[in-house]
Amino acid sequence: MQLLGGLGGGGLGGPGAGAGAGANPFGGFTGGFGGAGFGAGSPPPADTRAEERFQVQLQQLQDMGFTNASQNVRALLATGGNVHSAIEYILGGGGL
Repeated sequence: MQLLGGLGGGGLGGPGAGAGAGANPFGGFTGGFGGAGFGAGSPPPADTRAEERFQVQLQQLQDMGFTNASQNVRALLATGGNVHSAIEYILGGGGL
């Protein structure tokens, strides 16, 4: 137990850093990744590599007549790159 006792006073968060609602468990590190930070309600950054990552799947959707590229990317992101699920997602009104 003595090994864990040191975490309460100066371990992750330090004294008082983990107290209260919305406290940061990482001890006041609120800058996010590289200081950018993502507040509640702000959308995550767009995946600029999605076109590259889903190049084959995007071509398949395009060949099947799904020509809205941004909707196709959103559908593939939402379905983990599964073309069949992406088609269902699009036809169900998703990605608009």
